[in-house]
Amino acid sequence: MSFMRFSAAPAGRLSDRTIPWAIFGERPDVPDGLEDSALAGASLAQIASTPGAPMFEQESLFGAHMAAQDFDLEDDGPVVVFVHGFQHEPRRPVLPRARSDNPHRCLYHFTETPDGPGSREERSRHITPWFARAMLEDGRGAPHECTGVAVGYSYASWGGSIDAFMPGWWTRFWDWAGPWPRFRQPAAPFLNAYRDAEVAGYGLAAVLTQLRARLDHAGYREKRIDIVCHSLGARTVMSALALIAQRWPHDGTIARLDRILIMGGACYWGQAAYGLANIVFAQADQSPQFFNFTSHSDDVLRHLARRSPDRVAKAEAFEDLSLQGAGAKSLRRTKTLGRDGKPHHTLYEFFGDEFDAWVDIPTDAASTQRWARRQGFKTLGRRKFSLGDHWLHYTHPGNWDLYRAILHDRDRWTVSSLSEALGK
Repeated sequence: MSFMRFSAAPAGRLSDRTIPWAIFGERPDVPDGLEDSALAGASLAQIASTPGAPMFEQESLFGAHMAAQDFDLEDDGPVVVFVHGFQHEPRRPVLPRARSDNPHRCLYHFTETPDGPGSREERSRHITPWFARAMLEDGRGAPHECTGVAVGYSYASWGGSIDAFMPGWWTRFWDWAGPWPRFRQPAAPFLNAYRDAEVAGYGLAAVLTQLRARLDHAGYREKRIDIVCHSLGARTVMSALALIAQRWPHDGTIARLDRILIMGGACYWGQAAYGLANIVFAQADQSPQFFNFTSHSDDVLRHLARRSPDRVAKAEAFEDLSLQGAGAKSLRRTKTLGRDGKPHHTLYEFFGDEFDAWVDIPTDAASTQRWARRQGFKTLGRRKFSLGDHWLHYTHPGNWDLYRAILHDRDRWTVSSLSEALGK
C-alpha cells in the first residue's frame, strides 16, 4: 500500500456545515474510493474535540479500518500526511480533474496533467499531483514506485459558498485607497472555512494517532510521520497538534511527528501560538520540526493582513493563551504564518520556553533565491507581472525539489542547517 486517503466533513448534504462531522475512509469494494466522494466511503468515527474521544480508540471501527491497511515500507521511505487549503469539498461528486474541487481527485494522486509538470493547466487549475511530487525520486512516476506511505487528508473547506475567493487588483485598489479595509473582516466563506478548519484538525489528530498505532503494529516503531500542508491547511494542522499534545504521554503520537512543511500558511498567529503552547507544555522527548515557507508577495495573505482576523478565533486565543500586555498587543495585529513567520514567544510564554525547532523560509526573497540556485534548486517565490500567486508554492515543480530534499535527505536538511544557511 503506497497511499491512503481520508476525509472530514459534515455527514449530510452539501449545504450542511455545522451538523456533526465524521471521518470517512475508502471502501475497498468501491471503485475510486473517496475519489468518487467522501459520502461513498465508510464513516469511521464522529469527530470530537476532546483528547479522550472514541475516535482515538484502537478497538473502534476507525482502528479496525486502519489495522486493515497493508504497509510495506522501505527504510528510506517517508510517511507523509498531506493537508490542502481553502475551497475544497470532498463530498462533491467527481468531475473531470481540471474542474474538480474534490482534493482526492485534483491533488492526492500520481497522475500528471497532459502537458506535464509546470503546465499552464496545472498552474491555472491548481491540480498538481502532490503524491508524485513529494514521494517519488524526480517528482513524477507511477504509484508502485513509491517507497513510502502517502496519506491524503481532505476536509470540507468551502465555507458555505461557491463564490471564488481570489483577492486581486480590486482588493489592491481598495487597500491603497485608505485605511478602512482594516476594520473589515475577510469574506464570510473564508471565516466559515477558517472555523471549520479547526474541527477538521480534530479529525486529523485521530488520523495521525491511528496511523502511528498502525506503524507500531507493523513493526515500524522508529518511523516518524511528516506533514505537508498549504494555506488554510496550516490552521487544521495546528489544531491537530494542539489536541495530540494534550494526549501526551497517553499515546506518544506527538513525539512521532517529525517534519512539518507549511506552504503559505493562512493561519493567524493566535491559533498557531496555541498549537506551539501545547507542544511546549507537553515536554515530549521529541518534538516536530517546522519548515515554514513564507511569501510577502502573496495577494491572498496580503488580503488577510489588511483585514481584522476572525473575532471568534481571536477571542478564543486570548482565553486559551492567557494573554495580557505585550502578548495581547501582538495578537491584535493581523499576522499569519505564511506572511509573518513564526509566532512571537510573547504569545505563548505562559506555557514554557520559546519553541526553537522552526525555520522560516521566505521563498520570494532574493537571498533565498540565490541560496536555492547554489544548492541546485529552481525554486520560485513569485512571478513577474502577475498577482501574487497563492498556489505557486505547489504548482511550481522546482519548489518540490526542495520539499523532497527535506523529506528524503533527512541528515542534510534540518532546521538548524537551514537556519544557518539562510542566516536565521
